[in-house]
Amino acid sequence: MTPIAPLLMWCALFALAAANGALREFVLTRWLGDTAQPVSGIMLVVLLALASWLYLRGRALTFRAASATGGLWLTLTFAAETVMTWRGGESLSDSVRSVLAAFSLSALQHGELFAVAALVVALMPMAVVVLRRA
Repeated sequence: MTPIAPLLMWCALFALAAANGALREFVLTRWLGDTAQPVSGIMLVVLLALASWLYLRGRALTFRAASATGGLWLTLTFAAETVMTWRGGESLSDSVRSVLAAFSLSALQHGELFAVAALVVALMPMAVVVLRRA
């Protein structure tokens, strides 16, 4: 696998997440109100897992390469989320804290599934390699 391929796939996953967010904001929120957040989160987790699996299933990956791909995807996801939450007049460390707060139990209890989606993106490459061996 070329080094650019995982980066391009992450861009596709990011676009998928952005489309899911737009669907939530412009459609689901009108229909479902506050329930739109967790429904959208579940949809995103399923879509990311499916897209990752479709991309990875035909690739000859070692567990080490899969780990590197998952690490790259998690790092890019965290960086993109940090940049998107960075507001003018706020320090970058405040933005990092805000993103890390999404990994709290409180965030999960409020239906915010960013942490679950980020972990799916990180773990899916390794899961595909393990499942392929089984």
